[in-house]
Amino acid sequence: MSELGNLFLPTKVRYFDNSSDALSWLNQVKNKAERDEYKGYRHILVANDFSKYSEDALKKALEIGNPFHSKVTVLHAAELLSVDIYPTLGELAVPIITDNPELKKKNLKKINRQLEQQLEDIDYPKGLISTKVISGHPVDHIINFARQNNVDLIVMGSHGRRGLSRLLGSATNGVINHAPCDVLTVV
Repeated sequence: MSELGNLFLPTKVRYFDNSSDALSWLNQVKNKAERDEYKGYRHILVANDFSKYSEDALKKALEIGNPFHSKVTVLHAAELLSVDIYPTLGELAVPIITDNPELKKKNLKKINRQLEQQLEDIDYPKGLISTKVISGHPVDHIINFARQNNVDLIVMGSHGRRGLSRLLGSATNGVINHAPCDVLTVV
């Protein structure tokens, strides 16, 4: 039976004549948190799309990170849209980046300003919190950023600007299914 189990998950089977020997053996097995002297999450990534859910996710991330002095990165993955297809994108409420260099620069400034405004009144050590704006598909960029920057927790809203109707197949669902670390969704 243990050989069959090894096909799915490596196992170690031992037999003991008395329970004290079994308990002693079990106590020798250390989980990762114990082995690495777990000190909380070290780098928390907050996916931010400027929705109410993102604000709640940021609050939760700071609450989790504060006792451990965790580094927190607030990331906005801006959709890249073509001004040829969407010619009136200049003043949208939803921050996007266009392939028009002037509009792209203007929108990047707007996005960075919005992120900085969100952080102005936050009671968190300024050296431990930063913002990042990238353009492209949110799921791919959130996951890649997490991998490349040793993120050990991603915090994001359960759904964003598009609402409940877009929950299945949304960025949150994509991140949950492909993240290289823990993911916390905030409702």
